[in-house]
Amino acid sequence: MSHQTAPQFKRIALFGAGLSGLAAYRRARDLGILCVIDDDHLSAHEAVAPADFITWHEWDWSGLDALILSPGIAHHHPAPHDVAAAAIAHGVEIISEVEFGLRTGHWGTLIVITGTNGKSTTTALTGHILAVGDKQVAIGGNLGTPLCALEDRPDGITVLELSSYQLETTPSLAPQISALLNITPDHLNRHGGLDGYIAAKKKILSACGPEALALIGNDGAVMADIIKWAQAELPCNTKAISAENLDEFELDNPYLAGAHNAQNAAFAVAIARACGVSDAECRTALGSFVGLAHRLQPVGRIDGISFVNDSKATNGDASAKALGAYESIIWLAGGRAKADGLSACHPYFKNIHSAHFYGECAADFYQEAQGHIACTSHKTMDEAFAQATANMPDEAVILLSPAAASFDQFANFGARGTHFEELATSFMEKTAPLPTTTKEARHVR
Repeated sequence: MSHQTAPQFKRIALFGAGLSGLAAYRRARDLGILCVIDDDHLSAHEAVAPADFITWHEWDWSGLDALILSPGIAHHHPAPHDVAAAAIAHGVEIISEVEFGLRTGHWGTLIVITGTNGKSTTTALTGHILAVGDKQVAIGGNLGTPLCALEDRPDGITVLELSSYQLETTPSLAPQISALLNITPDHLNRHGGLDGYIAAKKKILSACGPEALALIGNDGAVMADIIKWAQAELPCNTKAISAENLDEFELDNPYLAGAHNAQNAAFAVAIARACGVSDAECRTALGSFVGLAHRLQPVGRIDGISFVNDSKATNGDASAKALGAYESIIWLAGGRAKADGLSACHPYFKNIHSAHFYGECAADFYQEAQGHIACTSHKTMDEAFAQATANMPDEAVILLSPAAASFDQFANFGARGTHFEELATSFMEKTAPLPTTTKEARHVR
């Protein structure tokens, strides 16, 4: 069972009035805990009592028990935000919304999942399998609903996706099952380099006690080192997980295409088995799972051309996994590039019929790919899409898998994926006056 300490908070401060900040604020108010809250981009919020929305420069730090910091706000690297520096100077503990939820709630069997790529799909799939197995389960954390917005479930199961940012400020984490899917370079500036990023991710494993189960992805040198460390140093039961762990199951669900999703599914099945779900129930759930939006999401099909939205692929490693899932790909990629560029994608260039790059990094991607694949460079996704659909083979997957962040032209990866869906839907409607095959099922948004 996840533990709850006696409520030790009388007065807290929150910085960041986003989804997690507001969830913590509401939970604190329900518990009778006094709050002050501020946000860099807001001077008020309709969900916050005006008397509580106070600029942090005016807070009485001497009376605060903790500062709940939004996960997007730096408390260490590359430099502490001014509010974090003030908390450190006044000796006020900096914690996450998840930490606040753990200390003030009962969460039953606690399962936590992290990794550079695939954590949202694995979390959603784990919740789906457990529900099919008739378990009382809720999912949240970095995926969808913050922990503080979930109802306490002392006799149920709580599955949380946690980011590296959240793991750094959640010292009370004590899960019964932890899953570290993979690690590839990401968020390096925020963690002071790759070693800092790895250290943040490893916290999900070092939080495991003697009775816990730690599942670790078995691919790549970094993960091999982590497996050796965990087996030598941790008191819990550890198990390496790869796609081969799923060999006894047939995985033909289009929402779980590719070897990376086979590994994600292997993690979910291992967790479900540990919670008492039968293999028959796992098999049923794997077939009925409807994937998350913007993650290898089938958008539609006309004749032999399929459209797939993988806008969540914000780095080269994520796109490489998507490129390995299909043959004859017309690839749309671009945005604000990460440090890894397209290096992880090179082994899958053989699957690409043509590539059409757009946005801030279009010229760099074009230069890297030219000579290896047929490719073009454009300013916008619209221009790249028009070129992608101009000369298509009889059979192909038009795949948006950007290998870059969205922030050069879109507010977030969701807005980017939605725009691609609109382009694809418009194209199919214009190309075929008769009804076309569109989304196969409703997607989790």
